Amino acid sequence: MSLQTTEHANISGTQAAPKRQKVDARIATSSSKSLKSLSGLPNLPFDILFEIFSNIAPKDLLHLSRTTKAFRQLLLDCRSTTVWKAARQRTFPGAPECPEDVSEPFWANLVFGDAVCGNCGAKNIRRVFFELRRRLCASCIKKHSVKPNQLKSRFPDYDEGILQLVPYVTGVGGGGANVKQYWMADVVEMAEKMAKLQEAIDEGSPDSAQTIEDFKSEQIARVEARFEDAARCYDGMHGRGETLQEMKEARLKEICSRFVALGLGYEESDVRLACRDLKLLAAPLTDRAWKAIKKERESMVRFHREWRVEHQYQDVRRARRKIIEKLYNRYYFDIKPLDIFTVPELRQVCGFPEFLEVVNSDHTREVAPKDFAAAMKKLPDRITGWQKKMETYLVDRIPQAWEYTRLGPECWDATAPTMKHEVSSLELATYITTCDYHEHCPNGKFTPRKDRGDWCGDVAFGRRETFGHLMHDSDLGHLPPQEPLWYDVKFSMEGYALATRLVKSLGLDPSIITVLQMDRQKAWFTCATCDPEEIEGTSYRAVIDWRLFVNHYLDENEKGNGEHRWCRLDEAMSELIRKADDEARDDPQHTIWCCGHCSSFLFKPKDIMLKHVRLGHGIAESMEERDYFREVVRPGALAPKPLHYISRDGKIHSTHITFDPPVSSATRVKV
Repeated sequence: MSLQTTEHANISGTQAAPKRQKVDARIATSSSKSLKSLSGLPNLPFDILFEIFSNIAPKDLLHLSRTTKAFRQLLLDCRSTTVWKAARQRTFPGAPECPEDVSEPFWANLVFGDAVCGNCGAKNIRRVFFELRRRLCASCIKKHSVKPNQLKSRFPDYDEGILQLVPYVTGVGGGGANVKQYWMADVVEMAEKMAKLQEAIDEGSPDSAQTIEDFKSEQIARVEARFEDAARCYDGMHGRGETLQEMKEARLKEICSRFVALGLGYEESDVRLACRDLKLLAAPLTDRAWKAIKKERESMVRFHREWRVEHQYQDVRRARRKIIEKLYNRYYFDIKPLDIFTVPELRQVCGFPEFLEVVNSDHTREVAPKDFAAAMKKLPDRITGWQKKMETYLVDRIPQAWEYTRLGPECWDATAPTMKHEVSSLELATYITTCDYHEHCPNGKFTPRKDRGDWCGDVAFGRRETFGHLMHDSDLGHLPPQEPLWYDVKFSMEGYALATRLVKSLGLDPSIITVLQMDRQKAWFTCATCDPEEIEGTSYRAVIDWRLFVNHYLDENEKGNGEHRWCRLDEAMSELIRKADDEARDDPQHTIWCCGHCSSFLFKPKDIMLKHVRLGHGIAESMEERDYFREVVRPGALAPKPLHYISRDGKIHSTHITFDPPVSSATRVKV
């Protein structure tokens, strides 16, 4: 039963008022002239009654409304709202205003009525629960309320979500400071309303589903407004020496002082952060309440203390890491270009014990590059150990021999032995891995590049490129290899089978051929399944090397497009592609050349690269694969689109490849 439907029945509580004992009319008339003189009062003009009643206290208006039927009808009429409001404002200016969801007579009875429980009639009950719009004793709260963990046992058919649609109180009736207690009648009433709305859905009423969602949203907003209004009402209660907020603040300060007094390095800011969602009572802190709060919140206070200490000198640590960054960059640029993606990143170097000790040392002292001299001296050994740990991690993830039987006889036979569990296996052309966390990997399918089209780069070939994935995607440098990662690279059994078939088709041994050796074969393929592309009015098929074919095959297979048929170009067409490819090497638009002696000059046109080798390293007669090399695919970039296209009549169409400037392994993750 709602508040609006009960207020006319009884404005003093939720129970029906007892019937008044009949009094003989003659006795009443003869014994009280005052009553006889007031019998005509309700017949006076309303403006005169307004002036009279507005000067009466709200409690007296309540008593007057209970004297006769005429006064009851007059004072409970909706036109008398201004009378009750004026009486409250004149008599108690600081009293809380009447909420919109109840009437002024009901509010006057709740705030200024007799101090009795509205449920059982117990006397001297002064506490009003404005959230529930009731004055209740602790006993009734305990008996007639339900806690969230009791809902299923008391009302097994009710959905737990119904509790968010009704208001609640905390810290009463034997419940803890944060234990929510819902008035049972409110829960039942809301359940009945929801049941009626659900019946409309079951009957197929149009827009019924939206109606129930709108009702829930509106009811949640009402409940939130009820709590805000309750806080205002508590603060505005007449006769309080302190406002509710002042009492809560005093309680919080007492909690803070007790935590600080523990002598564990806690500060008031730590306690306030830990208790920001704590529902504070407007009451002094008792020893019993302190024990409960300490047990519940101390772990959070400790967390905020540690966070504060960690970030208190964040600027100092950041400046020290900047020194490490400069030192590591010098070390990094002396590394051979083919090895730049097999060294740890800056964040991992900062985690090495020798560096970490200096970074976390006394923040008051000045740290200079010379303080990292001992750490830099041990850096090569640390990097070697880190690389071995990474290699061990990858070798351990190579599947066992029996797992290869799932590939079927067309991919597996006695001439293609299983990959050995050795570090040397990581260099083989058949060692193919794929990124298992596309959303954040720079090689992933969810990193769109307009100039790459559908050619994705989530496939890594060999040890170097697999290292590039792991370094970018994980904190493996800080984790023991045996710990599982929530994102990682994985050995591709399909990629292994495909690479094995490709290597064998060239007459090579898949158990010994490396990635670099496979790149030098200059074997060309086309996908016989994909449709030709129309370029300038002519149909062309993309000419792809073995790397692009593995990327393309695995990508299409993952999309569920089935196994693609491929074919190798014959010798005549392969010769045409070789000539076009040789011409493309000298094309200044092809930024695919890297220096073989330093890591500061990567992905440049060939003429600029030759000039750099001659002037920068003093090599007049440079040699490819020794002094400079061609890098078409690199870790951290999507696979390039095909460079060459060939038509049915042997016509060649070539594009160009442009790489973005490489990102330093030492600096691509800032700290």
